[in-house]
Amino acid sequence: CPFCSRFTTLLDDVMKEYPKDVAVVFKQFPLTSIHPQAMLASQAALAANAQGKGWELHDKMFANQKMINRENIDKWAEEVGVPDLAAFKKALDEKTYEKAVTDDMQQGMKMAVNSTPSFFVNGRELKERSPEAIKKVIEEEKALAQKLVDAGSSRAEVYARIMKAAKAERKAPAREQKPRPG
Repeated sequence: CPFCSRFTTLLDDVMKEYPKDVAVVFKQFPLTSIHPQAMLASQAALAANAQGKGWELHDKMFANQKMINRENIDKWAEEVGVPDLAAFKKALDEKTYEKAVTDDMQQGMKMAVNSTPSFFVNGRELKERSPEAIKKVIEEEKALAQKLVDAGSSRAEVYARIMKAAKAERKAPAREQKPRPG
C-alpha cells in the first residue's frame, strides 16, 4: 500500500542506525478490499523470499504498485534475479504461500491490526511513527534488554525472553462514542 511504501525509508534509516539491535520481522496483511492484487503480491513476495529474493521483489512491487498483476510480477521476478522462475511461477499457480499469508493475517487480527502499516517493537504497538518516537521505543527496549544481560541472560536469548512475556493477543480499542447532533 502507499502508506507502507512511505514507511520503508524510515525503516531503512532505523536499520542503519541500529544494525546490531533491531531485526525486522515482516508479516503479510494484504488489504484485499482496497487493493485487489494484494494477496497475489503477498504470495509473490514469499515465493521470491524462498529463493533469497523476497526483499528485491517486495521493493519492485512497491515501486510499481499501480501496475501489480500476474504478468508484471512474473516479469519483475525475472528482473530481480529470482533464480528458479519455474518454481516461482508454480508456487503462485498452486497458491503455495496462501496459507502463510492467511496465518499472518490471523495473527495480525489477534493483535487488533486493522490497517497497514502496523508496527510493533517487541510486542509493543507503535502508534506514533515519527523517527523520534520509534527511536524512543527502541532505546527503551534496548535498556530492558541490557537489564536482562546484566542479570545473566546471554544476548542471544534476550529476544526470546522478551517475546515470551509479550502479549499474543490484544483487544481492539473501543471506538469513541460521540453524541449525535440534534
